[in-house]
Amino acid sequence: MTEEIAPTPERMRVVESLDSAIRRTRQILFTPFEFKVWLQFGVIIFLSMLAQLKLSFSFRVPGSFRRGWGEMAEFDPAEAFRDVDRWVHDHLPMIFVLGSVVLVLLLALGLLILWVGCRGQLMLVRAVARRRSGIGENWFDTRTPANSLFKFKVAMYVLAMAIFLAIAVPAYYVCRDVVPTELSALGPLLIRLMPLLILAIIASLTFALIEVLLRSFIVPIMYRQNQSCLVAWRTFAHVFHDNYLPILGFLGLRLAYTFGFAFVALFACCFTCTVGAWPVIHQTLFAPYYVFDRAFPMYMLESLGPQHCLFDPMPSEGTTEPPQFRSQFGTINPA
Repeated sequence: MTEEIAPTPERMRVVESLDSAIRRTRQILFTPFEFKVWLQFGVIIFLSMLAQLKLSFSFRVPGSFRRGWGEMAEFDPAEAFRDVDRWVHDHLPMIFVLGSVVLVLLLALGLLILWVGCRGQLMLVRAVARRRSGIGENWFDTRTPANSLFKFKVAMYVLAMAIFLAIAVPAYYVCRDVVPTELSALGPLLIRLMPLLILAIIASLTFALIEVLLRSFIVPIMYRQNQSCLVAWRTFAHVFHDNYLPILGFLGLRLAYTFGFAFVALFACCFTCTVGAWPVIHQTLFAPYYVFDRAFPMYMLESLGPQHCLFDPMPSEGTTEPPQFRSQFGTINPA
């Protein structure tokens, strides 16, 4: 991979990029309208979302947790915690063996899903940039940057897990040492846990911000500049230094329209009896939103100058030349 950091002499333009992203979405999906293209983008978008998959686990233990609604008024936090502690100690060998097997299987499955998701994120960048929705060509053309992104995400998730354990283990011992005898006595326990809760919130927001910046700017830089993920972060550091206000404006704007889209998606899910939330169907149905959301930060990068151009010319521009990256700043061949 090229390990060079491209200069960024221009300034990001938020409003112009927003308008360009809307026009790009209309040209890709509506001129002309082809269901095959929508479906292909739906698959690519679904694959890209696998890189943000979150797994949750739950289990039940004997004792006071096995209660009906009529017994909730008699819930005793101290008894519940003692039941959990006793159950863990009584079944420690089984927990260790089964937990190790399940952990290995889930880890392997999680890594596979994450790897496919990283390929999907680069595929979506290429599909939007080159207006080519073919799944095969986008898959094979993004192998090298996707592998670099995968390695970075694995390292990031390992760090996140380490931070989670560093917070969860002290929280466990605080709960074990200070177990309230009734619900009204939860206040002192929450006060003891407050510093850990604040750290957890800060860590969660930090990793969420990294995910947004990674998807919005780092991945397109990796694709365009042919850089590894770490070098792309260095490139983005230079970009952010000169354009922190437009980037902060983009983050605020994206947060706003993401909330709006969430309400629309929730309505569609209810209106279609959850069919609108099914994998691939949801992404196909809302392809315009996801294509726009992908194109918006890419156009912001393009506004920095020719070295950040990502988009091929549209057919409406009347060109029959081989694919090139073109913008109002000039035309350059793809890296």
